Amino acid sequence: MFDSTPNNSTPLNCPVCGTTASDIGKHQEITPLQPSPSDRVKSRARGGQRDSIDEVDRNSGQLNDLGYYIRAAARIPRLGLETEIRLAKQIFRYRQAFHRMVLRDPNVVRYIIDQIHQWESGPLRFDAVFELAMNNTAVRKSLEPRVRANVPTLQQLVAQLDTAESSLEQRRLQNKIIRLIEEMSIRNRHFENAPYADPKARWLLNTYRNLCSEMASANLRLVVSVANKICGGTPLLMDMIQEGSHGLMRAVIKFDYRRKIKFSTYATLWIRQAILSTLPNVNRNIRFPGHLRTHSARQLLIEKEQGNYKAKSLIDASKDTQSLDQPVEGDETIALAYMLKDHRKTNPHLLAEQREAQQLVTSSLKALSERERIVISLRFGIDDGRDRSLIEIGRHLELTRERVRQIEKEAVQKLSINIKGQI
Repeated sequence: MFDSTPNNSTPLNCPVCGTTASDIGKHQEITPLQPSPSDRVKSRARGGQRDSIDEVDRNSGQLNDLGYYIRAAARIPRLGLETEIRLAKQIFRYRQAFHRMVLRDPNVVRYIIDQIHQWESGPLRFDAVFELAMNNTAVRKSLEPRVRANVPTLQQLVAQLDTAESSLEQRRLQNKIIRLIEEMSIRNRHFENAPYADPKARWLLNTYRNLCSEMASANLRLVVSVANKICGGTPLLMDMIQEGSHGLMRAVIKFDYRRKIKFSTYATLWIRQAILSTLPNVNRNIRFPGHLRTHSARQLLIEKEQGNYKAKSLIDASKDTQSLDQPVEGDETIALAYMLKDHRKTNPHLLAEQREAQQLVTSSLKALSERERIVISLRFGIDDGRDRSLIEIGRHLELTRERVRQIEKEAVQKLSINIKGQI
């Protein structure tokens, strides 16, 4: 698409508007796309029809947070098909240009290889590293062998890139690295989090994010409409709009204009999925994975991985939670917390008996000699709660095991006589 080799004297040209990279300071913020004349006509035609979502804040005398949000979203003009395709092309070109720019840095390639190693060793899931749905097993089976074959080759190319002398050799190695990494479908966030230092790459990334933000802003009303159809008239509407916005951003990133489908149709599926996957966890303190919510799926997981701590913890997390402040059924003046036993505290009667017995033993020990008190305290763990063997006590007092046993026997007899006399 364009050349971005650091040693090349040719300035970097913007793939969309032709602006050179030397004008980065003048091109930090892109100018929002203006709707075409045909888009304006369609927008005015649709403007005469009020959506049902505009009626959400009619009953209140003043605008609430939801009302302000809807009014702000309504001020953003809608995009027609021509504008959506033009904007989607720009997003695709800037993302591809950003990826190819940062992949010319050996540190970025090493970072991506490290992420792949983390997947192989276990900390990261496959779908966290590669752009692939977790349940798409067919594509994963074809992608895994390719990844395992490309990683050793990438390591060799990076080592050769560090020792390359000519710019022509560097460019040849960089093109090979770019081609191998593009085959592995690495997630976009790994490129954004990579340690690159080229200001041109930062400029491309900012422009790409601004384009994504513009596409998403123009479709905020779609999020409100879908959320209102699913849970309209409930206090959860604002939360569902927020979750739907996450789905909208995901749709912007994954949208492919070459499939000849309208963006709103594609984005609706992602918005609905984001909202519906959140609804079962709205009132839960612990978020539970959607594929483990049904009883059959949970039972299958336990049968498949018996003794697995993670599986058992998921089953425990799936249980409904109750508030300790909720009133007991039949008597609203008593909270549930007052009906539960606190196992962390000892029974008061037992605690009083233990203290009385401790005072009795302490007073009885005063009648023994110093060596007998030491033997009894160490033998029964009176001071620290740890019982010692006769050998350990003998080493401490420099006595034989038999002599310690005799001292213990004599001390116990004295204690028995003293305690019987006190009782």
